[in-house]
Amino acid sequence: MCKVSSSIGVALLCQFMSRLVYYCFLLPLSWLPMFLLYLVGDLFYLILRTVFPYRRDTVLENLSAAFPYNSIKENKRIFKQNQRYMADLLAEGVKGLSISERSLKKRMLLKTSSDAERLLSGKESAILLGSHSNNWEMLILAQALLFPQKAIGIGKPLSKAFMDKKLNARRERFGMRVVNATNYSNEIQMYLDKGKQVSILVLADQAPHKTDKAYWTKHFGLDTPFSFGGESMAHKYNMPVYFLRTSRIARGHYEVDVQLVCAGPKETPYGFIMERYVQLLEEQISGNVARWLWTHRRWKHKAPEGLEKIKQDHATYFKKKYK
Repeated sequence: MCKVSSSIGVALLCQFMSRLVYYCFLLPLSWLPMFLLYLVGDLFYLILRTVFPYRRDTVLENLSAAFPYNSIKENKRIFKQNQRYMADLLAEGVKGLSISERSLKKRMLLKTSSDAERLLSGKESAILLGSHSNNWEMLILAQALLFPQKAIGIGKPLSKAFMDKKLNARRERFGMRVVNATNYSNEIQMYLDKGKQVSILVLADQAPHKTDKAYWTKHFGLDTPFSFGGESMAHKYNMPVYFLRTSRIARGHYEVDVQLVCAGPKETPYGFIMERYVQLLEEQISGNVARWLWTHRRWKHKAPEGLEKIKQDHATYFKKKYK
């Protein structure tokens, strides 16, 4: 009984602290003008540089694995740039809690191209593959404003239920619908049954929970598992797939370049979408190495024994289900 009461007490305290942080700190802070938030970010960056180098070992380990020919000095330089980027990302993320639609439209622009025009026509649903590069939170916020289809974002819930609920509510206020990665199918089907076109955003560079069901391929020359959800959905619904390349054009201002990955998934072989995605992802990262989320352990999942057998089983299951 004491243990149960103690657990309940800890849970209630966590809920109280989450509410306190959100209502008394994060939300009021987001009402500050952007230039003041950048000053806060600059202070945060100073702390990262001098007192608390956030995940320094993890970032340097990732960089060393991805770019083995880089010198230690070069990787430390990239690490410093990455910390500067993280500080700006924090300031912009806080602002995102209360940013106006007008301001968001000025800060997240769509690059003109034939692929973008096809998506903008709104005549078909689409799978949008993004990444944790530059400002993905601003992309999530702006998706419903950039494209005419019903915006759906697939994500993993946060461990803190209150924060997960509040942050998703903030993400959804311009028309986005955030759905859980474990039950997205019913939500998507509901819109399709109503005859609505949808655009489904997947940040496909997240590490999957179950590596035996992941798509394994080479990423910067290393065996890496990727979530197969984007390609799986593309074949299930036979939707065209686009890669969204986000670039920073000025501090707090971004441009989205839409690139067609494939128009007819049913006509492509197993792994085509994922291999193309990884290629485009590497090109984007290499264009500005410091603006990717290197602070996560990118290669924490080591290639398991019998990897080739796992790949074959994954391909066999895919062909049985979709071909």
